[in-house]
Amino acid sequence: MLGIPYKECVGSNKGSNGKNNLLSFIIIPIKFDDDILGCMWLSSQDKYFSFEDSSEFLYMVCQTIGKMLVEFRRYKKIQDSLIQSRKMQALGELTGGIAHEFNNILTPILGYIQILKNNIDDPILNRYIELIEESAKDGAKIVKRIQEFSKTKHKEKELCDINRIIIQSVEITKPKWTYESQISKKSIEVKLDLKAKGFVEGTATELREVFVNIISNAIDAMPNGGFLKIESFNKREI
Repeated sequence: MLGIPYKECVGSNKGSNGKNNLLSFIIIPIKFDDDILGCMWLSSQDKYFSFEDSSEFLYMVCQTIGKMLVEFRRYKKIQDSLIQSRKMQALGELTGGIAHEFNNILTPILGYIQILKNNIDDPILNRYIELIEESAKDGAKIVKRIQEFSKTKHKEKELCDINRIIIQSVEITKPKWTYESQISKKSIEVKLDLKAKGFVEGTATELREVFVNIISNAIDAMPNGGFLKIESFNKREI
């Protein structure tokens, strides 16, 4: 039995076994290496038939079935991987075209911003222009991320001033919690308490995106107005 005693695989019954009248049966494991994938169960109602003569052959059949199952699983895994790869390739081509169109929109915006910066002396207006420029540059970086999303590439990180990023995020969202709030006749007050010292490792664009989304969601959650406080601190100061 190739390592499995016959009596461990074969069971017999001289009498009737219930309504099925089973007189002999055999159960053989379907294995690959040491992994049991299933089993083969055969039975007979013939009192002159014995599985003993064919047990070794059946065991070899189960071994072959085990190898076939493992190979099929490997094939299926490779097939799924190829399908996913083709999907990612098609999606990459689609997003590449979309990103190109966004770049065409952002390029003149950044160009005209430079013209405005060179021709406007008002410090308040210049500050607004700088915020527009910062947002446009963030948009350009997001477009770049869209183009590279399907590539397994290590993202370069930098040391970021978290307090500065929070201030920039608040200024970027200022039209939402000031002018839009005034139109909808609700009052929203934003207060900053920034005590964090040092820098954090990350990507400035992504961190700004996170804080802009948090602030925007907080404002949307206050339909009747309210108070929004943003704090930063070092963990050891808690």
